[in-house]
Order: sequence, then C-alpha cells, then structure tokens
Amino acid sequence: MFKKLFKKCILLSSIVIFCSACSFNEKNDLNNNINPILKEKLVEEITENVISSVKEDLDKYFDDKVENQIDIFDHPIDVQLGKCIDNDSTTAGMIHCGYIAIDGWNTEINRHLQNLKKILPPEKFALVQDSQAKWEEYKNQELMTLKKLVFEHEGTFFQVAYAAKYTSIVKERAMLLDYYEHIYSDFDN
Repeated sequence: MFKKLFKKCILLSSIVIFCSACSFNEKNDLNNNINPILKEKLVEEITENVISSVKEDLDKYFDDKVENQIDIFDHPIDVQLGKCIDNDSTTAGMIHCGYIAIDGWNTEINRHLQNLKKILPPEKFALVQDSQAKWEEYKNQELMTLKKLVFEHEGTFFQVAYAAKYTSIVKERAMLLDYYEHIYSDFDN
C-alpha cells in the first residue's frame, strides 16, 4: 500500500514540476507546440485523477485508524498528552504531562532503533547509529540552550514552553526513525 501511494505522490510531484517548467520557460519547444488551453486541461485532468487516486488510497489506509483515534494523524502519545492536559491543565500538570510525553517519545526512539537493528543490514544500521549519536549531541546542545534562554526565565509559563519544545525535539526524532523503519520495510521487503 505504501509503495503504491509513494509512487502516486512522485507522479503528482512530477506533474507539478512539469507545469512549473512549462509556465516559467516561454522559450521551451514543448510550451510553444502545445495549445495552452489543451495543455492546461490535460494537466488538470491528470492531476485530478492522481489526487483522486491518492485520496482513495489514503481513505483505505486510514479507515481502521479513524474509528480508533480522535485524529488519524495524531500519534497515541499525542492523544495521551492531550487527555493528560485535559485532566490537569494547571501549569504543574502541563509540565508533568509534557515529561510523560517525552518519556513516551524516548521509548518510541528506542523501539524504532531496536526494530531498525533487526531489519537493516549492519552497514546501514551503522549509519543510523552514527546519526543517532550526532542527534543525541544536537539534542543535548539544544536542551542546554533552551534551558538558558527559556527555562531559567522567571515565570512558570517558560517551564511549560521548555517542556513543550523538549517534547517536540524528541518527537521529531522518533517520527524520523519511524519513517526510516517503514520506508525500509515497505520498499526492501
């Protein structure tokens, strides 16, 4: 399913690039030899067909998820974070919920690393390990900077802001590792 959807997205991107090239290059032979109205209708029809097909595939892919989640694009950790904050929206509660989410995202990072270790050849997993080590350095540097610029500010709002940004930093890495895992699983197996 993912391969099919990916191919359609590539096709759609190619159409957009083609349209851009034609409209920006007036001297292009292709642009001069095709009736502009015909070209516009052709591109519109192809684009509509591809978009319609991608929408159908997305609907099929996410059907089961729609029933089980508030928003199909929300990760369960995000849903849990929202519920946690709904239960305790005090400053201390939001900070606590943020740290629960951070723990969840760190667990996801570790799970994805373990899965990648199982499915990737050693030389490819070595690349992931190197990237992870560099990301850990980046994360630590960002958190130190964030602490100095945000967390140490007076007022509890800044502590909430710190927890929120910390959460987004680890979430972004977890989602990237998830992407690596799925892209490799879907295309190499």
